[in-house]
Order: sequence, then structure tokens, then C-alpha cells
Amino acid sequence: MRKKAMSGAALTLLCFCAACALSMDFAPAAVPESLISRAGQALGNLAMSLNTRMLTFTACFAACLALALFLRGKEAEKPGALFHICCALIAGVWLMAQGFQRGNSLAVLKAPAGQLLKSALYLIGSIFLLELAGRALLLFLDSGADLPACGGKLCGLFRRRPFAAYFVCFLIFCLPTWILCYPGYMVTDSYVQLAYYFQIYEFAGQLPPVHTLLIGIPVRIGRAVGSGNLGLYSVVCMQMLCLCALSAYLMKTLDAFGAPRWLKLFAFLTVVISPSHIVQAALVSKDTPYSYAVLLYLLEIVWMFRLGDAYWKSRTHRLLLALSIVMTMLLRQNGKYLIYVCTLVYGIVLLVRSRRGGGERRSLRSALVFFLCPIVLALAIAKAVDLRYDIIPGSRREALSVPFQQTARCLIHHGDDVTAEEYEAINAILDCEEITKYYWPMDSSGVKQFYRDETGIPELMRYFGAWLRMGLRHPMTYLEATMNQNYPLFSPWMVWTKDHGRTDSPRHTHISGPLGLHDVNVADDLEDFLRGLDEVLCMLPFPGLCVNSAGTTLLLILLCCGAIRRRRWEFLLYTLPGLLTVGTIFLAPVVDPRFIFPASYGMPLVVCLYRNLCRTGKAGDKTVNAA
Repeated sequence: MRKKAMSGAALTLLCFCAACALSMDFAPAAVPESLISRAGQALGNLAMSLNTRMLTFTACFAACLALALFLRGKEAEKPGALFHICCALIAGVWLMAQGFQRGNSLAVLKAPAGQLLKSALYLIGSIFLLELAGRALLLFLDSGADLPACGGKLCGLFRRRPFAAYFVCFLIFCLPTWILCYPGYMVTDSYVQLAYYFQIYEFAGQLPPVHTLLIGIPVRIGRAVGSGNLGLYSVVCMQMLCLCALSAYLMKTLDAFGAPRWLKLFAFLTVVISPSHIVQAALVSKDTPYSYAVLLYLLEIVWMFRLGDAYWKSRTHRLLLALSIVMTMLLRQNGKYLIYVCTLVYGIVLLVRSRRGGGERRSLRSALVFFLCPIVLALAIAKAVDLRYDIIPGSRREALSVPFQQTARCLIHHGDDVTAEEYEAINAILDCEEITKYYWPMDSSGVKQFYRDETGIPELMRYFGAWLRMGLRHPMTYLEATMNQNYPLFSPWMVWTKDHGRTDSPRHTHISGPLGLHDVNVADDLEDFLRGLDEVLCMLPFPGLCVNSAGTTLLLILLCCGAIRRRRWEFLLYTLPGLLTVGTIFLAPVVDPRFIFPASYGMPLVVCLYRNLCRTGKAGDKTVNAA
């Protein structure tokens, strides 16, 4: 009885910490001077931080306690020690984010009085909250719960011809945005790419040249027939059709692998409601087709492993796999590295399996052909485009965002500690005076613009020597610089909105004007309504988390931990493209929601595969209804 009472008390205390983490105001509160002792000041700070949020605190405490009592004693869904470690690390990032959001520093976490207590409660509560949410989700996936079956002629149509039915359905939902967006939404990179193609700027390899041609050639054709807008709109039309086709293929794949009806409903609503899909399809950006290429690659990899040798007998599957590899490598600079790593891993897995003989050996031979040939083709296309347009090679600075941010922050906070030799080594590749002026904690663009492209390998080696010595002296400064830029990748509390963009941009009239690109008033009131509706949707838990980078990141971590504990190693093969995407974002200049779309678009399929392979006490459903 004593042990149960202690367990209940500990559980109540942890729920209290979780409720504090969810509801308290982390900013320092003005504590009355009458509270002289540090303990009194700390408690006063905590009480005042919760004073105006007691209703929220009470609701969070009750919800956490009810969930904790429900999960207590259920051992099957516990994800294991690895997940506990991940929860602690993620909670630490959440805590650091509280400091970064309130002054670009971790100092607010420990001063003034009471902040250290709040930090401890927040850290403990966040760890417990992550573990509760993770265990609850794994229990739900393990339960086999589903929605009632649907009957009627319409549902029968979706079962008989899933691809065609879903494609038409998605097309209908895309039509309002498709019409109202004319001639399409643009971002800065799109303007720069058009400037490259039409020789307003020198053609540089900083942005993917093949995608530059994919938007430049249609605009050129449109101008030839009298409308640059029409050429740009043709790019949007192609992206909309790709979205509908790939979403229909995803739904068909979910049907084939026996996905539960609630997951198919979730996947369907994500496409038709979330701005991360339809609005992104209306945006002329390299990230849109790249996301589609990675989604197609994931779909084909899943079919390949689940069908085995039968996969290579399908001409359609072979063609789609080759297309996905070529487009992934050509549409973003980091796409080729994703393909290289995946090809190496998948090749090793197939090689190990081939030792069993039979069809697996035929699969290995087919895979070598249809993995390596598209890679060679993509490299040949890229080289041909470089030679045809005499493209200036891209700068190394794109891969050095993290060390550049760390260096700039260290110069700002510990400039007096930097030796003359270190300063000279840094200044050889970066303008030290300018990077301290333009340093922005959440985006390395302000720093990397001052990279000296003419520097060679010897200068870089000297820089990295100075960077390493400074990091050994000031590791916390380096940690702050890295996490201040990357905490949105793990923090679901940030509200991201999917910017629609416009065709006209005051900063790029020297590009859009000569090309004849301009906004067209189709139905401005209705378009403004849709913009406002999308902003509201982004603020809701669903579909807001579909636009938030952290939603996909945290779900990937949870599912990988659950699969590792249950020794379902095959599942990790399907998460590899998503994990590589997250790693690329961590090293990128800035965390932006559109960068996570290559991983988030395929998450319904990843969840389906986890449910099939990792349900407790089951060998995993590896049956496929139809290819």
C-alpha cells in the first residue's frame, strides 16, 4: 500500500510539472520586494507566472493525470530506453527555445530569482509530457482501432478504381486555389531563377539549374504566344496535376497495404485541407517538385521491398523508380546526397538478402540496374546543362551554415578572446566586421553572404582549425548558435503559416516587369478569404502540425524508437528518406516548413507500415492487396 501511495504521489507531481510546462508564462515575473528570501522569490515568480492561467493549468493537469492513470501498468506500449533519452534531449531543446524566444540567450533560464525553479519544472514536465504522448500514440497504433466500414456505390467505386476515383476527388478540391492563384505564387528563388534563364543575372549553380529550365522554358514559350503569365501558369497546372496524381497513388498504396480507415481519412483530409499541399502546389518553387520526387521515391521503395522480385516485373514500377531518382537528384542540390545514401543502404540490404538465393538474387541484379542507371543519367543531364549554359559553379557556403553561425556568435560574445591568428584565419574566408553586424540567430543567410568565394582549401583548413579551437573554449556559445537556429525543427509550439506569396514583388520588378509577369484580379475577395482561412487552419492542432516541421520530426523519432525496441529493422528502411530530410534541414541556412514537406507528405504511409510491422505480439502484416 505504501508503494502504491508513493507511486501515485510521484505521478501527481509529474503531472503537476507537465501542466506547468504547458501553461506557465516563462518570462520573469515582477516579484514583490517583501519576499526577501530566494526561496520566497522563486515561489512568488512561479505563482505569478501561473496566476492568470489557472484555468489552463487545471485543465492540463486533469488531462495529464487522467492519461497517466490510464497508461499506468500498460507495459506493451513503452518505447524503451532509447525513447527516454530522446525525450530528455527534445525537452532540453524546448527549454532552450524558451530562452531564445525571450532574448536570444539562455540567461533567462536561470536569472532572475525563480527562473531556475521554473526551468527545472519545465524540463521535467516536458520529458513526462513527451513520454505520455508517445506511449499513448503507440498504444493507439497497437490497438487496431478503426472507423466503421463504409458502404454504398461511391465507396465501392473507390475500392474498384482507387487511383482514378481519388485523382478526380483531389482535382475537385484543388480547383478553387488552382483558379484563384492565376498566374501562380512565387518566392525570391523563383525570381532569381528566371533572371538566370533570361540572362538578367549570370547563370549560377546556386539554385538547381534543371529546375531553372523547367520554369524558364514555359515562361519563354508563354511570352512567345503573347503572355508570360500563361507560361508561368502552365508550371502551376503541372504541379497541381502532380499533386493530385501522387496523392491518389499514396491513397491507392494505403489501400493495398491494408491501412485503417482512420489513417486513410487523415491522409485525405491532410491533402484537401492543409495549406502544406494545395497552396504549396500553387507556389512556383524548387521545393514543390522536389517534395513530389521524394514522395514518389518513398512509394516505389516501399513497393520494392514489399513485392520482392515481382516488383521488377512491372514496367510501370521500374519507370517510376527511375523517374523519382532522376528528379530527386536534379531538383535540389542536396537531393543527390539523399539518393547516394539511400542507394548504398538499400543496396547493402538487398545484397545481404540475396545470399538466401532464388528471387532475391534477381532482385539484386535488377536493383543495381535501376538504381545506378538513373543516377548516371541524372549526373549526365546535370553536366550537359552546365556545359550548355556555361553555369557558374555553386558556392561552398551553402554547406557551411552551422559553423558560420557559430563563428559569428562567438565573435559577437567573445570577441576579446579571439586571437589574432584565429581572427586572420576567419577573415580570410568571411568578412569579420560584416558578419557581426548581419548575424541573425535563426537564419545564416546574413552571415554566409559574406563568404569569400575565391578562397581555396588551404584557407578553409586554417579556418576550421580556428573554429575548432574557439569551440573548445566556448562550447555553450556554439550550442546556442546551433539550437537557436534549429529549435523550430523540434518545437511544436511555434505557429507557422504557409505564405501564399504573390506574382508581383516590389523587390523584383526588374525581373517580373520585362518578363510580363503580374498579378491578375480573378476574385480578390474570395482569394483573401482563402488566405485568411489558411492562416486560421495553421493555428489549429490539425492541420497546423502538418505545416509545422516539428510534427513530422517528433513522429519519425517516436516511430523509429518503437520499431527499434520491437526489433522491426525493416521499418527503418522506410524512414531513411525522412530522416535524411530532417538531417539536411538541421544543416540548412534556415528552418522553413516547406523544407520538411518531402518527409511529411509520406508520413501516412510510414505510419501504416509501422502499424503493419510493429504491432505488439504480431508478426506484421506483409500482405499486399494489389500492385
